[in-house]
Amino acid sequence: MFEDSDEGAKKASPVRQVKGKHPPFLLVYADQDFPGFGDMAEAFGRALREAKCEATCLLVKDRTHGSVAAKVAEEGDPVRQAILDFVAKEGKE
Repeated sequence: MFEDSDEGAKKASPVRQVKGKHPPFLLVYADQDFPGFGDMAEAFGRALREAKCEATCLLVKDRTHGSVAAKVAEEGDPVRQAILDFVAKEGKE
């Protein structure tokens, strides 16, 4: 459990949890997402790659945070396809 403070938030940050071995990651964010989400996703992806973990960041154009999730069930959705490709590739191991 992390304390409810700025320091606690920093300690809880996913970037600060990158230690040791991790599974592959697919990090998806929208171009109209909450401010800073894209930067956080890219920083987390960099930290994972620096730790020798496979991490892919996918920026989805013309979407918000909610519309990424809302449209993922639609046939032809780029996020849906990225997830299916990721699972097909990483699920082989």
